Amino acid sequence: MPFDPSYDDTFLVAMAHAAKTVNAACKRVDRTEFVGDIVEEIRRLIDASIAVIVDLSEGRPNVLYEAGYAHALGKPSVHISSTPLSDLPFDVRNWNTIPYTRGGTMILRGPLSTRLKAVVR
Repeated sequence: MPFDPSYDDTFLVAMAHAAKTVNAACKRVDRTEFVGDIVEEIRRLIDASIAVIVDLSEGRPNVLYEAGYAHALGKPSVHISSTPLSDLPFDVRNWNTIPYTRGGTMILRGPLSTRLKAVVR
């Protein structure tokens, strides 16, 4: 997800809640302490994950890279986006993505939890 304060509620309110519903913890590399290269730490976190929640908002290249890495590993992935799908890069528009409105993350909690439960069980 974009590491921008305007997305903090998406992480804290919706994503962390969804992770708890499957007895998991939601982690972001910018909120953890580690030593070394950030890309290697992101890979390590994805490698250790039971699933990955990908916020495609703004179509940021680093997020797309991380999503591709998770997909290549066969990690169950749930996609969300506050950016209209038609504004995302063409090769991710067809992914089953839950749309949401920034600031409306309480509404996102239910659908995100349901989808995450479906992909990890």
